[in-house]
Amino acid sequence: MLNNKGQSLVMFIIVLPLLLIILGTIIEYSLLTYNKNKITSVTKTIIANCIDRCEKDDIILLYNKNDIKVDNVAIDVSDGLQINLKTSANSYFGNIIGKESYDINIKIKGYLKKEKIYYEKG
Repeated sequence: MLNNKGQSLVMFIIVLPLLLIILGTIIEYSLLTYNKNKITSVTKTIIANCIDRCEKDDIILLYNKNDIKVDNVAIDVSDGLQINLKTSANSYFGNIIGKESYDINIKIKGYLKKEKIYYEKG
């Protein structure tokens, strides 16, 4: 008979890095999705509050108050308010592979129709 005492340890050592990679990927993607949803929500709130009276500096200030670092903002006020936003989100596990941050691009248009605000993602 063969001695099988070390099989479990070998399998554990082989499978553990795979489980850690999968767990890190899930956490990284979840945090990226959370940041994108937060930025989208803040953008919709800014559009709702600034649809007829805010300027670019006011909008950037509102992003800064919500702890969102803005790299580039383009605003179009023809036919409502459209915000094109470019920002980045920090990477936590991506540093292992050399990815320090992820780029997030948001394009949302808000317009008034019968006293109600409608949003279009683009």
